[in-house]
Amino acid sequence: MIVLYVTCTGVDERTNIGSLVKLMETFQLGEIGIEFSEKQSSVYDERIKWIQELNDYILRNNLFVNAALHISGTWAENMCHGIIVPELQPLLKLRDIYKTPLFKRIKLDFVLKKSDDTDDISNALLKLQYQLHRRFIIRCNADNEQFIEQLLKNGVIFDCLYDKIISDANLSPNNQIYANLLKGYSLEFTPYNVQNLMAQISLMYSRSSLNNSIYIEAQKGLLEYSGKISLDKCYKFLLAFREWYIQYKYQTLGF
Repeated sequence: MIVLYVTCTGVDERTNIGSLVKLMETFQLGEIGIEFSEKQSSVYDERIKWIQELNDYILRNNLFVNAALHISGTWAENMCHGIIVPELQPLLKLRDIYKTPLFKRIKLDFVLKKSDDTDDISNALLKLQYQLHRRFIIRCNADNEQFIEQLLKNGVIFDCLYDKIISDANLSPNNQIYANLLKGYSLEFTPYNVQNLMAQISLMYSRSSLNNSIYIEAQKGLLEYSGKISLDKCYKFLLAFREWYIQYKYQTLGF
């Protein structure tokens, strides 16, 4: 089991850019998740300005930051029908020091409706992916298994996000359909339960014939009482994860 990203979700215009970038430099597996939806349109100008300042900062200092854009609500539903609202377009044009998109992954957080045609949505997302050249992140659970299979069938490239520890065998009789997916786990991570939760995840993979790469996403356990993300909690969380991962990799060498 290889971990590719450890995502801290919820950084925004209240987050100090210099401190955030320094944190991401300290932990190479770190990824920031920035949320956007029509419900947050009241802070749209501030968030856009902050993201542009973040982009300018890393370009000016020749630095690299892993970043994902998390889109929810109506804006995510629109993207499922091939529509990018004007509010999102400036963000998708931002580039990093390598001239590649600042946001390498786009999380689409939406709920399928009974009237939705999964084949139409799959085709729309495939066309959108050709246009954007980004990986999507899609929540994966027993309720949308048919939709996930349709995405795979149509050739959409995406990462699967679970909100609980669940084996592929619990989702599909043919678990090989998920074999090549990058799987993420959005659990109730805090700086203090990393060892316990990662032990459960690694145990599941030790019992599986699959040996996928995975990623981890944390949010609620990293917030202050005010709802602002705490960079101190992010640091402790990423440090705890790095310590666990070093130990895990050593143990799997078989000594």
